[in-house]
Amino acid sequence: MKTAARNLLPCILRLAVTATVMAQWSPAHAWMCPTAVEEEVVALINQERQNNGLPALVLDVRLVEAARLHSQDMASNNFFSHTGSDGSDFTTRIDNSGYFWYTAAENIAAGYSTAAAVVNGWMNSPGHRANILNSSMRDIGVGYAYDALSTYGHYWTADFGNSYDSPMNGSCNEPQYTLTVTKQGPGTVTVSTGTLTWNGTTGTATYGANTPVTLTANADAGAFFAGWSEDCVGNASSCDMTMNDTKSVTATFSFTADFTASPISGYAPLLVSLTDASSILPSSWLWDFGDGTTYTAQNPSHLYKNVGSYNVKLTASDENGSVTVTKTNYITVSPCPNAKVHMASSYFASIQTAYDQSFSGDVIEMQAVDFIEALVLGQDKTVTLKGGYNCDCTCIVGYSTLDGSITIEKGTVIIDGVVVG
Repeated sequence: MKTAARNLLPCILRLAVTATVMAQWSPAHAWMCPTAVEEEVVALINQERQNNGLPALVLDVRLVEAARLHSQDMASNNFFSHTGSDGSDFTTRIDNSGYFWYTAAENIAAGYSTAAAVVNGWMNSPGHRANILNSSMRDIGVGYAYDALSTYGHYWTADFGNSYDSPMNGSCNEPQYTLTVTKQGPGTVTVSTGTLTWNGTTGTATYGANTPVTLTANADAGAFFAGWSEDCVGNASSCDMTMNDTKSVTATFSFTADFTASPISGYAPLLVSLTDASSILPSSWLWDFGDGTTYTAQNPSHLYKNVGSYNVKLTASDENGSVTVTKTNYITVSPCPNAKVHMASSYFASIQTAYDQSFSGDVIEMQAVDFIEALVLGQDKTVTLKGGYNCDCTCIVGYSTLDGSITIEKGTVIIDGVVVG
């Protein structure tokens, strides 16, 4: 954290104000209570005053509120100045807290992570030291805020004053801030302090001001933590924050999409069996086989009829989203060394040729590819046309497509596994 001199700014003012300042507050108003670290700063400042023969300052909850709100303003809006994001100066802020002052001063600092460090920094800066050791001051209020997304992280304000009325160190309440955690995907989120109360995928917990909280993302088996968003950022499994305001965090978990195939190479027509191997069982699948066809089964089989190299893509989805994996040139289909039609022990270039040379009772076997023919079957014999075979016609892998026509003039033709389009 930066702790250069420009991160320490003092301000002092002696003025009289009218009694109407107090009129805006009712006796029932409860100011912010100091936190432990804020009380530690007050104790260290009073030790410095004691070392220099000065009386201890009295903690005043009105000044605590003014100081805390300014520190929160600087942290949340990522700036460092005595001028607030609304244009207010420190006297306006202590006026608004109901402090009826006639002398006042303010120290601010940023980047110091502990009470001891910030007091040491102030004591080594002449202007800040002068405010701390000002004998005209009677009261003090310290405010601390932290925001991991800000430039300096830690922001400190000390307001000093002396008022026409007695110090007010009662009638305070600890502000409560709600942390809302939304989890997306297969995993859980835990907190180091308190307990998240879950309603479905949303958990909430309430904390006092400046309570440090560490959130930890725990991915389910087979899943991984994808990252934080909103008031936590990054993809580290833990996130540290200080509850100085209402905060919302989303934790996203995901799974790894993967698949295998067998075989991944061979002769056309090639029947490939694909198996989903995602790390967590998705609820839906969309396969793109790379040849213009898709499918939605978990573990499909696909027939590649044409020669080429094919990219295969799987998009696996669950209720939280989709994950896609693509395997490039994953399936390689080579030209079949045999002609597309088989009968007995011979291969033929066309169905018509095989039919013309067939005898009654022969079975003409056709590869599971596309044929473009206009068949004329005019012999007085019985022949079976059986389609859907692999390259060497040893097993059925699909069906054959005949883009043409069949004219039967004589005899009987039994057609099986052939789609005529």
